[in-house]
Amino acid sequence: MDSSRFDNWTKALTRTTSRRRAIKGLAATAIGGVLSLGGSEIASAVADLDGKIVTCGPVYGSVKYRASWSGLNKLAVMIWVGSDDIRQGNTVTVTAFMQRFSGWPIEKYSMSNGGVGYPNGSIFKGWIWLNPSDSFTYSSPNIRAIHIEHNAGGGDSLSADNWNMNKITVMYPINYNDTPPIQENSQVFNLVCTGSASPYLHRFKKSCDNGTEGSPTWEVWNPFSNN
Repeated sequence: MDSSRFDNWTKALTRTTSRRRAIKGLAATAIGGVLSLGGSEIASAVADLDGKIVTCGPVYGSVKYRASWSGLNKLAVMIWVGSDDIRQGNTVTVTAFMQRFSGWPIEKYSMSNGGVGYPNGSIFKGWIWLNPSDSFTYSSPNIRAIHIEHNAGGGDSLSADNWNMNKITVMYPINYNDTPPIQENSQVFNLVCTGSASPYLHRFKKSCDNGTEGSPTWEVWNPFSNN
């Protein structure tokens, strides 16, 4: 892992940028791609924008999305577990809401922990496999949202398991056909979104507590979505 390159990659996301500047940057990138002698694909990063976080609990921190038009057929997800662990037997499901064109149905692709527990300070990671057809290739703007759902199983809200998500990063391989080890490496992966907060980005609980602490679901919408 090239830590210095990745540090620059993630630190850039802390810069606040207006939508107007993002559109200007997008236009400039598109023109540059069209005029380049090599005819390379328009895939370089433009201005990063905050995704809209949707949850019935309180919102902490922010998640920055990055626009890219490179083709993708899978998403790599990394979730940093905070000071409260994911208990063995509980299910955490991460779903990508995809939409090919405006007005088309939402396609949902998921990964889960399969009931495996993750201790404090660990990283839950895995692949979301998409289903592109021969006539259509997904790119980052086809991602409508990233959704996470916590199923605490039996027990009441007081005895059921809770856990903290301190950080999330979603990426896809630069090489369309590769399935590399999942790690924060900007030489291997293109960034979709990343965000973190202290004491946590979200606290997952069995049920919504009227916005005072946490909730069983959390999602972040893509501001670069086609729709």
